[in-house]
This record gives sequence, C-alpha cells and structure tokens, in this order.
Amino acid sequence: MLPHDLQFLFSDYFDERGRARPGCCARIEGHAHTSHADGYSPARECARRALELGLDTLAFAEHMRRGAPWRNAYFEEVEALRDEYRGRLRILCGIEVTALRGPDALDTDPESLERADFVVGSAHGLWAAAQGRGLDPFHRPGAHEALEGEAELLRALAIDPRVHVIGHPFGAYFERHGCPPAHAVLEIARLAADNGKAIEINVRHMDAGWFTRCLAQAGPGVLFWPASDAHLARHVGRAAAVLFPDHAA
Repeated sequence: MLPHDLQFLFSDYFDERGRARPGCCARIEGHAHTSHADGYSPARECARRALELGLDTLAFAEHMRRGAPWRNAYFEEVEALRDEYRGRLRILCGIEVTALRGPDALDTDPESLERADFVVGSAHGLWAAAQGRGLDPFHRPGAHEALEGEAELLRALAIDPRVHVIGHPFGAYFERHGCPPAHAVLEIARLAADNGKAIEINVRHMDAGWFTRCLAQAGPGVLFWPASDAHLARHVGRAAAVLFPDHAA
C-alpha cells in the first residue's frame, strides 16, 4: 500500500460528476520516465522541471523488465537525486512493470521489486506472445478481445500485493478503440479500492475527462494517482495541469 500521505482519495478531490473540487490540487507527478529506458530526458532535468512547477512530489516509474541492463544505473541516479532534493522536492524511485499471464505474473525481478519505492503495474501490448496469448507479432486484437484481455490482466494486478498503482487502465483499449465500457472501468476501480491500490489517471493514454467522470460513479474508497507518463522533462506536471486546471502553473 502507498504511504498514507500519498493515498489520494478520489472523492476528496473530485465531485460526484468527476470535476475537480474548488481549491483542491494533488501537486504530484506520479509517472515519469528517464533516458535510462524509453524516455528522452535525464532524471535530473525532470526533477528541475518539477521544482520549477512547484510540485511537492516527483515519482519516477521507469520500465523495469527482467534483466533490464539499466537497472542499477537508474536506481543509483534517482536515489542520489532523492537525497539531493530532500526538503525541496519529494522524489520517489519507482518502477513500472508489465503484467504477464502465468504463475510469475510480473515481468521484473525480485531485486527491483525490493528496491523500488513503489510499483506501477500495467498491461502493455496485448498481442505479445510474452503475455501468454502466443499470437504472432502482427496480430492486433479486435475491440472485444482487447477489452477482455486487458481486463484479465488488470484484475490480476488489482489483487497482486506487490503492486501499488494500476497503470493506465485500459490504455491499450483507449488507444485503438476509444473509451471502454464504463462497467469495465468501474469493476477494476472497485477491485483496486478493495485491495488498497490506486488507479492511475493517465493523461497520455486516456481521455482523462471521461475517465474521471467514470471514476466518480465507482463509490467510496477509490484512490487515484495523477500521471503524465512523462517521457520528456517538459511533460512533467502535465497531469496536475489537466486534472486541476485552476492550479496550473
């Protein structure tokens, strides 16, 4: 479970129609990548940008598959920045891991799970053989197959004790088929809430306005996590600006 001061209760920040409550703003970047993996900016540039925007927290969530060659360098750099910025900016050294089918359901290693401040669990590339479907690399699932496949992975993430945040739920579906059925989102949101997980509102992979309106129907206890999925330093803070426009820097 996330630390208590990083558990953002949806109903505290948004009203029953999914609109930001007056005076409320979660000043956090919850999902930033670095040049160690598929990002384009060094971690230091992202930290500098977060400080310029007046954010309270910058949470790096670098891709960390099994055997990732950048593992040690990533942890060492971000842990050093965490110490350097202490008292000015809270920096979290997290990882984003891909959900797999099978007994060992996360594509990462125990050392990374142990070292990370938090873990974002995401469904990526639903056509990939690595996710258990054994499909050829040119296969693209239709809407029904994509919805069911992603829902299956998200359910597993929602009950996995190693995961703290459900990353861009139905993001693969959003990108190819538009907004998923609301009942599918509500199922995952409620399951995540029951298990103390936060649901990422990812402004890169989804229609954030539609998604917040949908989450507003999920009932009490839903935790959310603002996420830009920033791959460039200039994208840091975009989620806070989109979700809480009255407080945009």
